[in-house]
Amino acid sequence: MNERKKPSKQSLRDFFDVLFRRKVLIAVFFFTTVLLCVAGILFKSPEYRSIARVMIKQGRENAGIDSSIVAATTVVSPSTERREEILSELAILRSRTLAEHVVANLGAERFESEFSWIGNAVRLLDDIIRKNVLTDNERAILLVEKHLRVGQVAESNVVEIAFTARSRDLARDVVDRLLTGYRDLHIDVHRKIARMPAAPQEPSARSMSALYRQLVHKRRRNLEVAENKLQALKTKGGVSDLDTQIRAAIGQITALQDRVDGLNAEIAKTDAQIAQTGKKLAELPKQIPLEKRLVRNEQIRRLEDELLTLQLDQARLLTLYKPDSRQVADVRLRIKQAKEAIASAQRKTFDSETSGINQNHLALERAKLFAETEKAGLSKQVEWLQKALDARNKKLVALSQKEKDLDAHTRQADESKSLLDFAVNKLNQSSIEKTQEDAKVSNLAVVQSASMPLQPITPRPTLFVFLSVLVAGFLSLVAAFVVDYFDHALHNEWEAEELLGVPVLGSVPEGQGMARVLSGDTRPSTLYSKIGERLQHRPSKGPARIIQVTGAVHKEGVSTMALNLATALTRRDAARVLLVDANLRRPVLHHVLNGSAGEVPSPLDLDLPQIPGVQIQTTPVANLFVVLNTRDTLEFEPRTLFASESFEQFLRAAAEKFDFILLDSAPVNPYFDAAALAMVADATVLVVRAGKTRWEVVRSAVEGLRTAGRAPDGLILNRRVYAIPEFVYSRL
Repeated sequence: MNERKKPSKQSLRDFFDVLFRRKVLIAVFFFTTVLLCVAGILFKSPEYRSIARVMIKQGRENAGIDSSIVAATTVVSPSTERREEILSELAILRSRTLAEHVVANLGAERFESEFSWIGNAVRLLDDIIRKNVLTDNERAILLVEKHLRVGQVAESNVVEIAFTARSRDLARDVVDRLLTGYRDLHIDVHRKIARMPAAPQEPSARSMSALYRQLVHKRRRNLEVAENKLQALKTKGGVSDLDTQIRAAIGQITALQDRVDGLNAEIAKTDAQIAQTGKKLAELPKQIPLEKRLVRNEQIRRLEDELLTLQLDQARLLTLYKPDSRQVADVRLRIKQAKEAIASAQRKTFDSETSGINQNHLALERAKLFAETEKAGLSKQVEWLQKALDARNKKLVALSQKEKDLDAHTRQADESKSLLDFAVNKLNQSSIEKTQEDAKVSNLAVVQSASMPLQPITPRPTLFVFLSVLVAGFLSLVAAFVVDYFDHALHNEWEAEELLGVPVLGSVPEGQGMARVLSGDTRPSTLYSKIGERLQHRPSKGPARIIQVTGAVHKEGVSTMALNLATALTRRDAARVLLVDANLRRPVLHHVLNGSAGEVPSPLDLDLPQIPGVQIQTTPVANLFVVLNTRDTLEFEPRTLFASESFEQFLRAAAEKFDFILLDSAPVNPYFDAAALAMVADATVLVVRAGKTRWEVVRSAVEGLRTAGRAPDGLILNRRVYAIPEFVYSRL
């Protein structure tokens, strides 16, 4: 029952709905916040700020040193030392000694006007808690430390000193005394440093000048030696034109290398030709036949003549004898032997031929010999060019070595010059340092003296009002949404359906819930007609003829809603409607009807079962009849009456005489009457006052009806407030 509303979806309309619904809260919170801020600005005392600037010149530790000095190959920058020096000066400015000096010079009474009554109250409370009572002088010192601001200006050597006070004279005097005390304290600090004994391994500050003079003399001699060596190297062997010689040597080496590469390519091509020629020579014979003559064997000719004779004898015998006779077989055998003899004699046939030199082979041998000779010549050229290339490479190496020697001597000369400059700067520094120690000179320069403030820095009314408007607007919105988040009342349809699981039959806007018969308007309202239509077209249920109208608690507008709904149902095909005031706990309906046009409804006898004290009466609305009662009209307990057989007979008989029966019952949560009536009604409608009744209370009523066995068929949100104006709502 304590869970909060957690809507599953939000839209821009919901956002504006909260804004317009909480517009009074937003306006009150906004204007209250702005007025408080403006009042705070008006009552706040103005504050003035005096500013002074001091430039910290190069100190004794690095006076006379250039911004950057090249020592060997490393650049030495004094920026780190400068930052450390400025931080040291800032620490001196923030020291308690300077604050005590300012208070001692001005007096603690000058600071009394800086303590407001709120500050005095806080200080008194702090003294009581800590049991540490501060004197006026100590309070003034703490005030100076609190309102003093010192800092470096934009990575420069300038330090800004600022003090804020309610009195412009006090702000200027504090900064002025602070400058005076800072200058004196700065000199005292450096005097103490100068008087400190030097470390055993380091020379004293007063002996630095002679030491650096010796160092300068030594560095100057080293520089002269290095410059002489460099000049001698440049004049020896044309080193002055070293770059030209190196470029010429590189060009010659490149040209020679290109020629060597070209000759090597030609040699490779010649090798390929030689290999190809050798392959062809291997395939060609050195000797080829010039003339060839065939010599025939005489024995073959005789055997051929003999074979021809045998074949003729075989033909003759076949005419005389059968093919398988002995004579024919003998001739065939002899023919076979003759053919074998001819075949044997043919293998002994021989040719007579003459041979000579192959001219193609001879030409290829000559081409191969020419290619080998050309290859030998190319190899000799490559060998000569390679020797020339090696000579040029040796010359280039020698030139490169000379260049390295020149660079080394040049670098040595530059290092000697840098060391000489360093020694000269150190000599100048030691001289300045000695002069400062002797003359007690400070390295501070006042760039800007303590200024007289012309305008207060706070308050700034325009900025403060602008910021207060922004802050007030933001806080007002936050307050509106926080209040709406913790508001558990039902305001719209989606909240009711999502949190209760009961459909909303309709919403009655604020101002339209009053009974229309009170003003003499008996016309049906379109809104109530739609509610009646939804009750007659219920899904999976039939039309409702006996309708119970109830609420979760008192003052939900149940009686008014029942009367308006009954009036709308009378215009449904001229239906006859009976409105029963079943609220026996606190009946209201008779007050509503007795006040309409000053007339009391007239009794009507419809021959219905009699219930003591119950009469059906007419109303100014056609076809609308009511059963009125007061608290002392009936003598029965409501639960006993509604569960009695006579009440059931009355409803059954009334259902035959009327098209619709509306029961205006007592609320669900306080009494059991509504649960008892729900058992005899076809539909139960729960009236909820929007923006007033908490959804936990309504859910308790819904659960009570469900426990009784009859869940409500729908809700009616009474006095629903549509906060968003129509012209805004239509554009969202």
